[in-house]
Formats: sequence, structure tokens, C-alpha cells
Amino acid sequence: MGSPGDILRRWEEGLLCCLPGWLRTRLASSLNPLILELGEQDAVLYRQSDDGPHELERLSLETQNSGELLGVFLKGRKERLILRVPLPWVLLKRAVFPAAARENLRQVIGFEMDRLTPFTMDQVFYDFRVLESDTDAPRLPVELAIVPRARVESWLTLLTGKGGGPAAIDADGLWSRINFLPPDARPRLDRGRLLVNGALILIFLLLLAAALGIPLWQKSGIIDELNEKVALARREANAVLDIQTQLEKSRESLDYVTSRRREAPTVLEALKEVTVLLPDDTWLQQFELKQGKLQLRGMSAQATALIKRLEDSPAFEGVGFRSPVVQAKGKERFHLSARLMVSGE
Repeated sequence: MGSPGDILRRWEEGLLCCLPGWLRTRLASSLNPLILELGEQDAVLYRQSDDGPHELERLSLETQNSGELLGVFLKGRKERLILRVPLPWVLLKRAVFPAAARENLRQVIGFEMDRLTPFTMDQVFYDFRVLESDTDAPRLPVELAIVPRARVESWLTLLTGKGGGPAAIDADGLWSRINFLPPDARPRLDRGRLLVNGALILIFLLLLAAALGIPLWQKSGIIDELNEKVALARREANAVLDIQTQLEKSRESLDYVTSRRREAPTVLEALKEVTVLLPDDTWLQQFELKQGKLQLRGMSAQATALIKRLEDSPAFEGVGFRSPVVQAKGKERFHLSARLMVSGE
């Protein structure tokens, strides 16, 4: 799994990849390391960045001002310092250990160093990686990388004296995250680095919230706009339905009036029918037609004969006197009623 520092570096790189380029460049300045690359006679100090290495100074242990220059570059620095050794200085060795040694593999390798290499554990810096990923395998194949302490101790002494001990010792051409420094010699996480990581996490969360929230906000606006259009269309549809309902009611009323007008005889028709039926010795004092009911008042030489005349007509039914017939001046005063027959009955 790696040390906490390795895990943190992976976390930092992963978060940086999620940021915009301009912001990644600004934050990376506090995360990209200073590298002191050693050679046989001298060393090159450069800063690693996204666009490649930027050389700062060439140094030599034999030059008096090398320590002063290192002090200038390391004073107040925020970058990690990595001591990089040439690949030819590294001894690579493969070995196999029992699976039971997995939990304390570094200690086991240290105890077996003089058997595996020409050096003792105190004479080297080393790191390793397990080549078999199967945790249930009975054996652990291991690749071991070793660099003699004598090659780097003078530079370590100089760096430590300037307050800039390295965070790692590595070499190009080996596996990633290799670190020859023993775990107890690796620097602890500083507060500034934790603050940078906190800022990275906060920025990442803000970007994530924006990435998730903006589409939702846009969709919410679209939904609100659609809801307004639906509500407007619903109001317009309801208004159309109201108008349609009113038209239906008006049409029904008109149909009813037309039907009643077509089916019911008119007053003139009723008056004409009565005029034809009444004999010449009869005259009317009152003719009233209301809601299909006819009332006649008048004088006749023979009032009772009027009943039969009206009943024989298909235009009337229910003919009868509403009051007794009264003799007056040789005539009979009558008051009768009848119901008009509706056409088609």
C-alpha cells in the first residue's frame, strides 16, 4: 500500500488532474519537488514541474559555496526535496521469501542483507517491491534495490546541516514511488502541506458540486419554464372549455325553444280553429291562451253544443265548463276551458 507520504502524493496528483490548467499550475508550485540529482563529481539541483525540469544550480562537494547555495534554495522552501542517484549506483536483486514474512518484510530483508548482497544492512539504503499480487501465494517473490550509503552520505550530511533533509532517495529507471530512505528517516507531513491538501480537497468538492449542480440548476430552470407553459396552456384550455360549455347550453336552449315553437300551435292558429268551430249565434267576450291552456268566455244560443264542437276538433282535448251556464237576455253565458293538443300527439 505504501507509506502515508506515498498515499498522500497519489492523492495530490489525482486531485490536481481534476483542476483547470491555470489552477493546477499555481498549486503545483507548492507540490512539485526540488530534485538534487547526483553525479560522480557534482550534482544538479532543479525543480520538477508539469512542463519538465528547470535547472537551478550545479553543485559540487569540493566547491566551498555549494553548501551556501543549497542553503539559499532550501531556506523557507515548500517543495519536497528528492535526492536522485544514478542508476549504475543501484544494485538490483531478486529473492523469494515465505508468505509468513509479508507483515515484517522490510525487517526480514534487512536481516538477510548480508546473505543476499555483499553488504550488511548498515552499509546500504534499500527499498523493495513484491512481484506477486496474490496474497494467498505461499511464496513472496521480491525485487530488491540497494544503493551503498557511502555514495550518498556526504550529500545527506550537507543537506541535513542546511535544514533540508530529503523526503526521498530514488533513481530513474526503477519502479515508481521507490524510496531508499528508511521509513523512520522520511519526514513527517508538515502543516503547510496539509493545508494545501485541504485546499485541494475543498476546490475539488466545489468543482464536483458545480459539475453536478449546474446541470441540475439548468434542468430545474427548463422544468420551471415548461411548467409555466403547461399552466398557461391549461388555463387557455379551461377557458376554451368554458366557452364550449356556454355554447352547448345556448345551443340546447335554442333547440328547446325551436322545438317548442315547432311543436306548439300558435295563438293565431288556435284563434282560427275556434273561429271556425263556433256557430254564428255565439260570440266571445274573452279568449285566453296560456301555457297550452285555452279559456273561452262568451254568449251562445246553445252553450252545451260548444263542448261537442270543440271535442270533435283534433286541436283540443279536455273540454269542459269551468262554471255553470247562466241564462241572460235569451242567451246562455258560458265559461269553458280546453287543452290544446301539441302537434304529433
